[in-house]
Amino acid sequence: MALARALDLDGSAEIVCRRGSGSFNFAAQEPYAVLHANPFYQYKRWTDAGWRALARGLADRGLTIVASEGPDPAEWAYLDRVWAAADTPVTRLRLDWAELAALLRRAAVYVGPDTSTTHLAAASGCPTIALYGPTSPRLIGPWPVGGLSRPWDPSGTIQNRGNVWVVQNPQPCLRARSSAAKATWRALAAASTS
Repeated sequence: MALARALDLDGSAEIVCRRGSGSFNFAAQEPYAVLHANPFYQYKRWTDAGWRALARGLADRGLTIVASEGPDPAEWAYLDRVWAAADTPVTRLRLDWAELAALLRRAAVYVGPDTSTTHLAAASGCPTIALYGPTSPRLIGPWPVGGLSRPWDPSGTIQNRGNVWVVQNPQPCLRARSSAAKATWRALAAASTS
């Protein structure tokens, strides 16, 4: 927004995704959690075991687990490996952007790495846990509904702005690991009281 103001452009704190055709009809048992385990860059990945443990913990709390994924066959192979070993039922969906936005709007919580899907989750309004590794959330952190009241810190363990929690190992070039579960439980608690 600062760049938009500096260039004398009209900025907007809201991101609006176009509505789909309305043909998407996902009949998940609510409440459900959406997990997006695969970032575009491998160095932004969390651990396979971490995703499975998170899915199990969310299911133990009564949430149906939905895993979103993209169109790339290499991504499918990675996600086959992650979810095949899961001891929790996981519904895997490949959706277009508008369908994904509709799914996210109704989710009890979303957890994913620094990806476009994570930014869409934040903009949709669902409680969003963004797992950040070496990338500074100050540069490209997700925007909560209503915009940022203050910028993200360049790094930190757990930061919260509106409906978004950024979880990051404070040491450079290390993946966010144990803090993800803690932030997810905080987001669920906050979402259930709002």
